[in-house]
Order: sequence, then structure tokens, then C-alpha cells
Amino acid sequence: MINWLIRLFRKAPVPIAIKWTIYIGTLITLVMGVLGWFLITQQTSFHMREVKGFGEVLVEQLAHSASEPMLADDQFNLQGLVSRQTQNEKVVGAAIVPSEKPWITSGSVPHQLPGSEELLPMIWSWRDEDNIRHPAITFFSTIKFRDVIAGHAMITLDRQFLDRNQQRTIGIIGYATFGLILIAGILSYVLSKRLSRPITLLAQAGQKPGAGLLVSPTETDRHDEIGQVYAHFDRMTKGLLEKRQVEDALSRYVSPVVAEKILSNLSQPRLANQEMEGSILFCDIVGFTRLSEDLPADEVASLLNLYLGAIANSAHRCRGVVDKFIGDSAMILFGVPEADEEHGQQAIRCAWLIQAMVRHINKKRRQAGKEPIMLRIGINSG
Repeated sequence: MINWLIRLFRKAPVPIAIKWTIYIGTLITLVMGVLGWFLITQQTSFHMREVKGFGEVLVEQLAHSASEPMLADDQFNLQGLVSRQTQNEKVVGAAIVPSEKPWITSGSVPHQLPGSEELLPMIWSWRDEDNIRHPAITFFSTIKFRDVIAGHAMITLDRQFLDRNQQRTIGIIGYATFGLILIAGILSYVLSKRLSRPITLLAQAGQKPGAGLLVSPTETDRHDEIGQVYAHFDRMTKGLLEKRQVEDALSRYVSPVVAEKILSNLSQPRLANQEMEGSILFCDIVGFTRLSEDLPADEVASLLNLYLGAIANSAHRCRGVVDKFIGDSAMILFGVPEADEEHGQQAIRCAWLIQAMVRHINKKRRQAGKEPIMLRIGINSG
């Protein structure tokens, strides 16, 4: 189940900085939680030792003070001794239990002695006049006179009063632990954001390889692993940009299909010879020699660019490949290098489209008072 949740979390479309923050934050929370539990446990143990030591000192003092009055059967002195114990705000009850006489009590005490001989402290609770329960702990000690057990002494302490400081200390530890976890969470987010920044930049640069790495020179000048990744990615980006520039330049002279085939296998830039069935369209300008002699050189170049651009556009629209331009002539292939069962129909459509574009261009030339241009088109299939 845990492994499934981890795999699901890894596949979630959440930024890596958030994922790292959760990972680091969870680890810090566990560590701080264990540390807080350890401190609280130690504080509780230390508090119980203090309470036990305080109660044992009081009950031993009471047992020592009561030994002689008990031997003399001085009930008045014993009662005063017990009553003085409850004047302490931490003591809610005291008692002297002679071996064969009635108990001398003051306040709240248990109604029986512990069953074991060790006289371990008894944790219990007593109710006041309003029937409200109060936690208490009672300590026991034997009253001896010359190694003879004459009775027992009891001291009952108010646990609620004693635990108040412990609860305050535990609360402080709890709030401090929570505060440290909160601060650690914020720091872990800042740290995760910082650590994941190179990966974020690489991801952004990968979406727009032409833009390169959008980082400062201090980032790219690093000499650690991240700096090496930056350098490799920068070289890869420049290589992709150069390949795109070569592809754009090559597409000006050959079909994008041919250019793609050439660039996809740079180790063998020459396309393999193979026999294919296709169609070839030949097209040239009628009387171009006479026109080139009568027109200025720049106007001849502009005329060629206009008409040959229209021819190339028509070829691309009809799945044709411009094989070559020779002066005012163009040679267009259909069904080559990609096989096309409709190569003949596409060649005819291309011829119609060229004629339509030429008619449109000639219409503008007549409006400008210029001589229209005529084209000759021939198609061969086989």
C-alpha cells in the first residue's frame, strides 16, 4: 500500500520543488516528532522521580516524628502532627496507622494499606464535597522504634497541583516542536526550490530549445555536476539550433520531405537509389530569353522569384517535391521519394494550380501595364 502511494505520488503532475518539500518536510516532522516524544518522556520520568522523592521525604519525616509519640500513646501529639502535614498546599491528606489501634487521619487518604511489603506508592483519586474527582498519589513508610514496627505513616499528594508544572513544560515542548517543524517546512521549501531550480530551468529550456538557457553567468560558470549539466544542455541546444538552421536552408532548395530524410541520416547524406513509380512535371517560362534581354537584371530576378515561388507553392500543396530549378524551368516529382498511388492525379492538380496562380499574377501585371507571362507545362508518368 505504501509503495503504491509512493509510485502514485511520483507520477502526480506536481512540481518537483513541492515533492521535495513534502519528502524533506515529512522526514523533518518524523525526526522532530521522535525528538519531542523523547523529551516529553524524559520530562515525565524526571517529574515522577521528583514527585516520588518529595513524597518519600515527607512520609519518612512523618514516620520518624511519630515514632516516639506512638510508643507513648500520645494521641493528641499524633493528631497535631498529622494535621500539620495537611497545611502544605501540595499535601491533601496524612495518616498514622498504629498496628492495633484506630487510624489517625487528616484529609484524604486511602482506606487500606498496600498489599505488598514493599509499600509502593498508590495512584488513586478522591472526591470533594461537590463530587469532583481529584487525582492523588499516596506514599507509605513504616514507623519503627528500635527495629520494631509500630505502625505506618501515609502522605497523600495532590497530583493535579504537582502535574501542573509538568503539563506546562510539556506544552512548551509541544509548541516548540510544532514551531520547529513549521520553520523546518518553510526552510525545506526554500531549499527544495533552490535545489530544483536547475531542473526547472532545463525543463523550461527544453520546451523552447531556440531560447537557450535562461540563467545568469554565475549559474553556468559552476564547476559541479549542475554546471556540467548546464554545459552539456547548452551544447545540445546549440546543436539543435544549428540543425534547424541547416534544415531551413536546405528546405529552400529541396522539398522538406527530402530535407528531413537527409537530416535524419547524416551519416549517409546521399539518398539510396531505388526504382519507383511516379510522375514528373516540367514547367518553364515561354520566351524567357527575350524577356531577360529586354528587362533589367533586378526585375528579371524579381520575376523569377515570383513565378518560381508560385510553382514551388503549388508543388507543396499537391504533395510534390521540387527536384530542381534550372534557370526559368522547374522539375517537380510526385510519388518520389514517398510512394503515392495518386501521383498522376496530383501532378495534374499541380498543373491546374500553377495555371491558376499564373493567371492571377498576369492579371496584376496587366493592371500595372506589364506584359503577361506564359508557361509551358508537361507531365510524364511511369
